[in-house]
Amino acid sequence: MHYVKMLIDRRLHGKEPDGHPCHQLLPIKFDSPGLSVKIVQCSFLSEGAGCSIIRIRDTDGEYEDELHNYVDHNNMKGECSIIKISKNRYLATVMNNNCELAQILSRSGCFLTSAKPEDDNLIYWDLFAPNKTYINNLITQMKERGYGVKKLISTEYTEDMSLTDRQEEVIRYAFDNGYYEVPKRINLDDLSERFGISKSTVSVIIRDAEKKLITYCLTSSDGHYDKR
Repeated sequence: MHYVKMLIDRRLHGKEPDGHPCHQLLPIKFDSPGLSVKIVQCSFLSEGAGCSIIRIRDTDGEYEDELHNYVDHNNMKGECSIIKISKNRYLATVMNNNCELAQILSRSGCFLTSAKPEDDNLIYWDLFAPNKTYINNLITQMKERGYGVKKLISTEYTEDMSLTDRQEEVIRYAFDNGYYEVPKRINLDDLSERFGISKSTVSVIIRDAEKKLITYCLTSSDGHYDKR
């Protein structure tokens, strides 16, 4: 099994598009004056449709009539539903049937586990594939269409690279509670008391988890960013 993390520029050949494809299903233009539109999460369906959660702020309340409880179902383009979550703030869920990236992915044989937007142009993907050839073919197809692609991590994924449930529990608690801060807010004694195990056992759990995480981070490709 091969794993890759990549950064994708949705702008074809590096040029500004007419907004994110999911913007096209909103009832108003995403760049309208007084409107703030931010895609907070993307996902893809096996059928090649793109899905997004979009946060909308109508600064002066100018677009309330268009946004409030908006629902639209278009079999050709997709679906859009908008709810008001607070004064002048809305949340839209969109399923876009015309997302080309989703269609390329659906034909690739690769498995997307995470899609996190950096902004409306850049998006991070975490992918698994049976082998590196699948990944390379996917990247080739995206570049041929004009998308920019940068591989951040590309490595063979093995069971040895996964944290055990116990390792993840301990190291996540340690991180969240200041073990890695300077100065530390908690130490090994605190962790030992929290989990009811010896100080030496906590130390081994953290050391083994850190080794896996560092190996994972350092095992990366030397791919360069290519807008082609």
